[in-house]
Amino acid sequence: MKHIIAYSFLFLASGLYSQTSIRAELNEKINNREYYQLANGHASKIVATYTVDPYFFESPKYTLERWEYNFIGKDSVSGFAKKDGDLVYNFAFKLDALQRKIDLKERTKSYLSGWILSHVKYTYKDAFKDLHIYKADGTLNYRVRVAFDSLGNPNYLASLDAKNNFQAIALAEYQYDQKYYNYSIMNATGRVLLEEVQYYNHDYIIQKNEKGDVVKMYEPFEPVFLGIIYLIDYKYDKRGNWTQKKVTTQTPEGTWVSLQIRRKISYVD
Repeated sequence: MKHIIAYSFLFLASGLYSQTSIRAELNEKINNREYYQLANGHASKIVATYTVDPYFFESPKYTLERWEYNFIGKDSVSGFAKKDGDLVYNFAFKLDALQRKIDLKERTKSYLSGWILSHVKYTYKDAFKDLHIYKADGTLNYRVRVAFDSLGNPNYLASLDAKNNFQAIALAEYQYDQKYYNYSIMNATGRVLLEEVQYYNHDYIIQKNEKGDVVKMYEPFEPVFLGIIYLIDYKYDKRGNWTQKKVTTQTPEGTWVSLQIRRKISYVD
């Protein structure tokens, strides 16, 4: 059996995906913070480079990526991402007071269809958030509403067209004590398109350090008995923001360093 590193680490920089899903929302919650987000202080520029080795005893083993964020004040950010030296992503977004994206414009490289442009605006409430996806001409294309349960996990996702007509609905019914959720998708007529059971361990955190960062965790999307555990080591700067992060994956097949991130932070003051 071969194990892949958790989605929560593969998609740390989730800006590449404007649209969303139940799984993507869970990943975002597990991530906690993206590269541009700091625990303390304000940056003028952040450069994050990382190598990924998701598989054990497989080739090719490593992927190198570089993310660069340039800040204009405290609420505007622009930058790019490169994969193995190749430009794959450009972005510009605005932030609210909680460092959440509220307006995102991006250009993503597709090796099949060239560069893909997208524009998304976000609004947030206590129990839900809305994503407004716009066409290239600036008119609204469709909207996605995501609702969350009392534990902060996504349990309802609805896609609506520009006239507020339902297109599809996804539901997640969590069985927390049994560590799974019943997942279903329905179209606008209420016809069930998909029903399946997906594993999710809400209690994936084993240990945190004194700064509140997770240092040991189970793979959230695999059964605990498979024995997949992540150990996370951090190095911090004088302001308490991490500048190095190393993830070691432990499985019954072996142990290896699956992710290494270095973050260079230039502060405003």
